[in-house]
Amino acid sequence: MNSLIISDDQRIVRPMTEETRRPGEVDIGLLLSILFRQWRLIALVTLLVVGAGFAYATFAPRVWQSTARVLLDPRDKQVVAGPGLSQPLQGVDAVWIDTQANVVTSAAILSTVIDTLGLQSDPEFGGSRDQTLRALVKAIKVERADQTYVLDISVRSKSADRAVRIAQELAEAFVANQVEVKQAAVREASNLINRQLDDLRAKARTAQEKLEAYRRNHGILTANGRSVDEDTLRQLNDAYVAARVRTQDAKARRDKIAAARAGGSDAALTGIDSTVLSRLKIERALAARTVGELGQDLGPNHPRMVAARADLVRAESQIEGELKTLSVSADAEYQVAAAAEAAARKALDDAGAVVTDTSERTIELRELENEASLRADMYKTYVARTEEITLQANTQVSDARVIAPANIPLSPYAPRQTLILALCGIAGLGLALTIAVYRGRRYLPEYAEADEEAFAAPSDTGSLRTREDAAFSPEEDLPGTQPPAVLEESDSLPGSATAEEPAAPSVLAEFTVATRSFESDHRGRPTERTPHSILTSALTDDDGLPSQASAEAFGALVRKITAAAGASRLVLVLGADHGPAAATIALGLAHVPTRDGVLLIDASWDELPLHRAYVDEAIPGVIDVIAGRADATGIALCEEGPDLTLIGVGGPDLAADIAADVTRVADFVEKLSQDFGRIILHCGHRHSPELFQALLGRVDAVLIVADAIIEQDDEAAEMVRDLAGILPAFAGVVLVHERADSLAMAERA
Repeated sequence: MNSLIISDDQRIVRPMTEETRRPGEVDIGLLLSILFRQWRLIALVTLLVVGAGFAYATFAPRVWQSTARVLLDPRDKQVVAGPGLSQPLQGVDAVWIDTQANVVTSAAILSTVIDTLGLQSDPEFGGSRDQTLRALVKAIKVERADQTYVLDISVRSKSADRAVRIAQELAEAFVANQVEVKQAAVREASNLINRQLDDLRAKARTAQEKLEAYRRNHGILTANGRSVDEDTLRQLNDAYVAARVRTQDAKARRDKIAAARAGGSDAALTGIDSTVLSRLKIERALAARTVGELGQDLGPNHPRMVAARADLVRAESQIEGELKTLSVSADAEYQVAAAAEAAARKALDDAGAVVTDTSERTIELRELENEASLRADMYKTYVARTEEITLQANTQVSDARVIAPANIPLSPYAPRQTLILALCGIAGLGLALTIAVYRGRRYLPEYAEADEEAFAAPSDTGSLRTREDAAFSPEEDLPGTQPPAVLEESDSLPGSATAEEPAAPSVLAEFTVATRSFESDHRGRPTERTPHSILTSALTDDDGLPSQASAEAFGALVRKITAAAGASRLVLVLGADHGPAAATIALGLAHVPTRDGVLLIDASWDELPLHRAYVDEAIPGVIDVIAGRADATGIALCEEGPDLTLIGVGGPDLAADIAADVTRVADFVEKLSQDFGRIILHCGHRHSPELFQALLGRVDAVLIVADAIIEQDDEAAEMVRDLAGILPAFAGVVLVHERADSLAMAERA
């Protein structure tokens, strides 16, 4: 409870004796006695219900169910491509398996089954095409085996043989459909590529024609994929190099012969290629040796000596004549080689000029050649892909196969006699016990005393409702608010108003809000609520949409506060429990529009602050502005629609700072509130006691938010009444009920 509750609250001890019981308590022994007295009635009703169930289970039409099992193989199977038949499995999830399960009941497969088995003329499924399809869909159930790639295709029918035939045909049609779907996809891809082939062929031909036309127009000839001009230039360059080599060789031979004529020695004649010269060199050497030998024995005038010298002179003259002849020949050869070199050089220069002139056109020629080559390669690729796809269309493998054919069931699927008899037994026993308790209620002492006091004037039992509130809430009083049958003089009724105690506070309104972070959905699983959905739950309906009825109810609450307190410009909201109920009511009051806007001040230290309705991160408060840690413009959150401004005071970690500057905080809040038409001050369940005391004298009305369960809890109701008694400007109580959310689920057909 709130920190303002005085620690010495009185607790009323209610001893439990055999003669005194709380209202609503039942003596178990007495209840068993009542049931034992009527055991015949209980047995009769139970047997009647069980007998009715047995009759239904015996005479109800039999329904048979047969199941065929299909294994899904999600691997990509390629017969004509790839190293293996099946490619590795990659990232197949449960969505793909659920999709295949839905394909089993598709109209295409069901139509195949209907036509194959002639179900349209069958008495059980017969009728129009649509009627047969609907009846067949209702009879089929497709389920996935636990965490496997196996689908159980079950069919229910009044005939066991018909159930087997439909289940088996449905499984086989599903397997065949897998192949048909893949073939259709391949054929569609082949058609798309074929439609592009003509365009690709035309583009390749156009590119080649443009290339040939450019060559003709610019005189560019090619041979073996190369330009003729470039080949000519290469050949002329080779000829020029050869002519230059021949010229150099001729010049070297001419120079060598000239050097030999000038020297005349045998060393100078070495290296000259001439057969005649070689013979003459031998003859001169022999003549010289003869002259040398004769010169040792004979005189210079000896006839043999004279003849030998004559032979030597003749040999030298012959050598000189041969060198002259070779010199003339070498000079002529050099002149011819030089002329050939000059001619080759001129031809090379002319060819180089031609190639230079065509270099700019060669760039455009290369672009045209590249385009023509690209078009031709693309066309070849598409042709090869078309042939491969055409081959794949006839070699597709199904992604599913039947691993367990449908069999004739040994027992009917429905009705299940054991289950029916068990449920009928439980229902019959419950009905019999209910009838027995109702018939034996007159034996209960509370019933007799309550019957005697039924027309007596009701007394206040501590409920927070007053007679005026009965018109506001049409609901009946909750259990636990009726007076007990017997009261001793020393006992006081829990929560009852006596002459010494104040009257019960008025209940101004009741709202259904969300106070828990987690709620269970329709399957019992925990569902998390966001802080925004919790804080705005008083303004929204069960689907989270703005509720016009809630807005009107908060408007009526403001009018009731004004009527009870005389004014409702500055309203302080307190919480009587640990949940965020007070925050939801404070936010709802702040959304009641005024001409000058609404200021919502969060002075609570509860677990769910009000700013979580708008942002997730923490925001600075008034104490931060006073301490210089934040700017005044940075502590406000504004909601444009209802002209609402939200500011905070500070969290529990700043309790010491708030207590030290409590007067400045209160003055700051009062100064801000002068510019707004209404101020809602939310103090919740936990807050700063010093700030609460400083603000309590400045408010127009105080509102307590409590859980509706206090109407059944006498001690909690008494504590709320005590709290209301010590609060000045108290206007009344707002009761909140917990909202039970449920998740919406899209059922699969």
